[in-house]
Amino acid sequence: MVEGEPKIFGNWEPYVKTRQVVAAGVVFINHGWFKWQMGHARLFGVLLWDYERRGCRKFKYNKTLKKHGYCRTHNYRLLSTMIENKVLKKDGNGYYCFTSDAALIKKVLTAVRELDRIGSREMPDRME
Repeated sequence: MVEGEPKIFGNWEPYVKTRQVVAAGVVFINHGWFKWQMGHARLFGVLLWDYERRGCRKFKYNKTLKKHGYCRTHNYRLLSTMIENKVLKKDGNGYYCFTSDAALIKKVLTAVRELDRIGSREMPDRME
């Protein structure tokens, strides 16, 4: 089966797609999950985008994944694998949440934002 892209990826530039996949890969590796596939990273990238936009660690399947992700069956297959590897947790009634602490996700998103600024003319806030 050839995996497509989440619906929302169709509106994004190649850099933004790669940015989300890299951020997802960092979170996966931090959890000790090394055998993830690109479909997992793309779907998790959609979740990170939603977190970055709304700031909420909990999301509802119907509102986030069904609207912005893959078709329904593909979502469930990828979600179940992420739950088995303890990257996500199912809360019930269609709700899921991140198992990693907010600090890790914020660090990853901060690092990605720093990379975003490299191509822009403004200087980063601080250099370490």
